[in-house]
Amino acid sequence: MLAGKRHSMTVKVRTVFGVLLALVVGVIALPFVFSDLGPEETVARRVALAGGVFFVGGVLSGALASRRWPVSGLCAWTPFGMGLFMLVSKLTVRGEMPYWSAIGTFLLAPLIVAVIGGFVGSRLASRIAKR
Repeated sequence: MLAGKRHSMTVKVRTVFGVLLALVVGVIALPFVFSDLGPEETVARRVALAGGVFFVGGVLSGALASRRWPVSGLCAWTPFGMGLFMLVSKLTVRGEMPYWSAIGTFLLAPLIVAVIGGFVGSRLASRIAKR
């Protein structure tokens, strides 16, 4: 009975650390979302770097919280928040506003990449645990 409680506590602690890691990755991703391109920086490079950060953060978060790997989507809280802000602006303000494609990109792309990374991380963690 004690071993069952210890295992349950381990799962909870790993899930908490997975969520905290995902939130930290979101903070690390702030410059990708809220800054202009620097000199010599291209859009493709920015997208590749941001995608890598979200994927690696998702893998690590999913590996920590392997039973609750969808929490890795929290890695994308910064672009998701920006996308929500853009959506509210588009729906409430008249005049020129962001394109729907930009809104969709901010809302969905980082979230999908982070969740895929979380799934990959959970599969890797379960394979390592089976050994």
